[in-house]
Amino acid sequence: MDNAEQALIHYDQSIALDSNWVDAWIGRGVVKDMQGRLPEAVKDLEYAVKLAPEHGDGWFYLANAYARSERYPEAFEAYIKLNAFEPENLDGWLDHSDLLLRMKGPDAAVKKLREGEQVHKLNSKYRYRMVSYLLRLGHQQQALLRIGGGVDGGPFRSYPITRTLPGGGPAARGDPFVGSLSPMNYTLSHIPARANNLARRGSPWSWTKVFRSGRPRTSSMPAATDADIVKLGFGTSFVTPNLKKKVDLYHKAGMKVYLGGTLFEAFVARGNSRTTAS
Repeated sequence: MDNAEQALIHYDQSIALDSNWVDAWIGRGVVKDMQGRLPEAVKDLEYAVKLAPEHGDGWFYLANAYARSERYPEAFEAYIKLNAFEPENLDGWLDHSDLLLRMKGPDAAVKKLREGEQVHKLNSKYRYRMVSYLLRLGHQQQALLRIGGGVDGGPFRSYPITRTLPGGGPAARGDPFVGSLSPMNYTLSHIPARANNLARRGSPWSWTKVFRSGRPRTSSMPAATDADIVKLGFGTSFVTPNLKKKVDLYHKAGMKVYLGGTLFEAFVARGNSRTTAS
């Protein structure tokens, strides 16, 4: 007996003990959905939301089951109720917009994501889903602003892409920030000037991510005993000082180096098909 069948036995027992236990109906519906028993899954999940009409998880799993059953009008209605009852449910907005993309096109998907921006505008996953839809529509400038962190009308309001400094502040004459700028490694349009330390605007930060294997590497590198592959995430390769020396060090330690996807998205959004290294 596999784990799914064992789970169903326990859910059946729970429902027998308390037929009004909403989570048991939802759990059983989810397992049946995973098994491909969609009509039975839908029946359990419908009963769950009948018991608890404002239960976010119930509407979420029911909407997904409707969508997989190709009952699209009912799926849309279930997602709408989920968004209303539990607006903080990120996957609800993303799945809803994906279904709209498939059934009604990117305009409808973007419209739905805009509705959820009041709650999720600072979430990177939400932002990049919006970027992908905007690029499908050919709205490269709007996509660019979101890649850079700007959200129309919000606290991260988009700022002019000329004569600005990190954080959106204007470059004023006599500003001590101006004149202390770091060189960039590539030619990439619509990028504000960047300060050396200590920056008067903006908040530099770093994130190190490695793929572990356990095979030993040279001990002269950070995390060298764990890493096989080094990702220069986001756009860090764009601003990293002595980039070639850094990559050479990784190569000498036996590590492969590659660039993150955000840098690629930045070039696509700007239409920069070619670049040069400084």
